[in-house]
Amino acid sequence: TARSSELPSSIEASIADGKSKQNDKVDGKSKQIYVVDGNIVESIFDIDTDIIDNINIHVSIPDHLRELLEGAGYTAEDVEIGGCIEISLIDEDKRIPSGTTAYPTRGGLFYYEANFSSDMPEFNYDNPYVYEEVKNIMKFYLNKGLDGFRLDAVKYFYFNNHTKNVEVLRKINQMAKEINPKSYIVGECWDSKEVIAKYYESGIDSFFNFPASVTNPYGYILNGINREGDALNTYFKGMNENVELAGDYIPAPFIDNHDTVRFTSIRNFRNSKYQYALLSMLNGNTFTYYGDEVGMVGSKEVDQNVRIPILWGEENENGDCSLISGVTTDELTRYIYPTVSEQIEDPDSFYNFYKKCLLIRNQNPEIARGSIELVAMDRDVDKLLFISKEYNGSKIGIIFNFSPYYDLNIDITQYGYSKVVGQIVVDYSEKYIGELKDGTIMMPSYSIAIVK
Repeated sequence: TARSSELPSSIEASIADGKSKQNDKVDGKSKQIYVVDGNIVESIFDIDTDIIDNINIHVSIPDHLRELLEGAGYTAEDVEIGGCIEISLIDEDKRIPSGTTAYPTRGGLFYYEANFSSDMPEFNYDNPYVYEEVKNIMKFYLNKGLDGFRLDAVKYFYFNNHTKNVEVLRKINQMAKEINPKSYIVGECWDSKEVIAKYYESGIDSFFNFPASVTNPYGYILNGINREGDALNTYFKGMNENVELAGDYIPAPFIDNHDTVRFTSIRNFRNSKYQYALLSMLNGNTFTYYGDEVGMVGSKEVDQNVRIPILWGEENENGDCSLISGVTTDELTRYIYPTVSEQIEDPDSFYNFYKKCLLIRNQNPEIARGSIELVAMDRDVDKLLFISKEYNGSKIGIIFNFSPYYDLNIDITQYGYSKVVGQIVVDYSEKYIGELKDGTIMMPSYSIAIVK
């Protein structure tokens, strides 16, 4: 149904899911049924619904609409099987709202709102039946055992109307929690921290922390290692901002994703490893883009460059995937680092380093959930950052050596700590964090110690 501000309420439209016994598809496109002032008009819509053919979509159809459909030759069975989900349509005689992207239907009678591409129409959240469908979809997957959902591009439910978008998210969150009170939802709101903070008013569990990511040239995860480590205060401030942004909700820091350049360096894998270690020490739920764990790289001239398949290195029928079309990077810069199977056997690989970071994080719940306190900082000589995190009465210390070149010695007993309970070292096979009898620990360059 078109949004009420654009069309009279008597104009409605549905998209069949491709399962009706009538010919709902022509040349791979789906049939749409217009109900315009009591008259049924059929045409072919420019959306391929192959991707939803296997999802059981069902909408309760009002009696008056059922009678109209049956009068046009559709049986009650056809109507039940061909359930619908409604999208935002705009009459061609109406003015398309500024900033909104719309495409004409094949018949040219209407335009449909699709702000990303012509095959991704916007749902019409002015219609309560759309919410019913969203709830049915969530119920289907949550009842299958999934824990939750990632909501894409949440600013586009109503194009950049933050107030209405927050209300949509509030309803979606309420429906999910009714199905499973422990369900988890993370939303993608690509915007400033001020706008993201407003979206948390919806009650959604998490929103991706874009200001901390590679999308921000001053992001604290990547820039914390600048100036040979003396920018570590940038990272400490960012740690606190990450918590403050989410407030009473769950922070969701990340470095890169499918819409950005990959952060892994072609030339300096040590920097890239330590940057991931910095991510793994942040509060909340951290997110890792596929392929980062094996050092995949990619520029952003086109989307395909950052969405190439992982190089598994398996010589069998279930081995490596074919390269997707449209990639512009040359063969030498697509896969700088070894295959997955090679990295599994290499203790210094990205793969094993990422596993180590996540293991340390999971072994110490204070990392993700604890309150942060500064213990000591030295930006000038030792490149030292020492913080504590406390959660449920348990406290750990986290010591960072931000120097890319020099070892660091620190007496942890003077701060009330006595032993190392976890360590992350970029040069794992060659160096480790050592403990001396006098309470001093020796930390190699680019390392992190967890102490109690």
